[in-house]
Amino acid sequence: NKIDTAHIFFTLPLAYAATVSSRNDVICAFPGTYTQTAKITWANHSTHLIGVGSPNQRIPATAGTTGNVYFPCVTAMTEEFLITGHHCQFHNFSTYLSTPTGIADVRVQGRNTLLKGMFMKSGQDATQLASAVLGYALYCDATAAGYCNGLTVEGCHIGDPRNTVRTAGGMIYMVGNPAGNAGMCYEFKDNVIAGWSETNACSAVFQSGNYACDRYALWQDCTFYNFWTNL
Repeated sequence: NKIDTAHIFFTLPLAYAATVSSRNDVICAFPGTYTQTAKITWANHSTHLIGVGSPNQRIPATAGTTGNVYFPCVTAMTEEFLITGHHCQFHNFSTYLSTPTGIADVRVQGRNTLLKGMFMKSGQDATQLASAVLGYALYCDATAAGYCNGLTVEGCHIGDPRNTVRTAGGMIYMVGNPAGNAGMCYEFKDNVIAGWSETNACSAVFQSGNYACDRYALWQDCTFYNFWTNL
């Protein structure tokens, strides 16, 4: 069947603007490079973004070609995707936010978010590589009550060991709040968390303080890898 041209968009912001919260709307992104110039705030509940290229998005040979669905950003912002809606799914695409102010490619505040088959590259700007609070691939933000509860990350490649060495920071950033707010019941399944560091100031997962997560954080069949030159 032919797709109605009214439902074909050439930028992610235009496609997202056409969705309606809690209607289970799905945006299908075809292979290509979609350079973002502004943060995408994903506030609509039960609204999903699916890459329909290769289901293996990690470490693409050439970004944005031959099956890769690639969302890079080099415009100054704190995160590329800010997910505030609940019960949203994101599948089979790559992200990359490399700017001096970039905290993370993907920042999750919404409940019951599912990230699956994604390659979240993490930032490679010099400021990010030397900062303990910048340049992460994934930011689990539980700074307010209910934020990030029930997050599931499955079959993802988080971080990239191929680029410049980091001297601080890491791949996954988990933050809570001393008032008792913490992301509850995180589940990480069959992921690779990878980076390049030659100092103990870096970590694959940085849990900021005693309130970074609550109830449990499950790490099931995950691989943690760090590259070190001539170790």
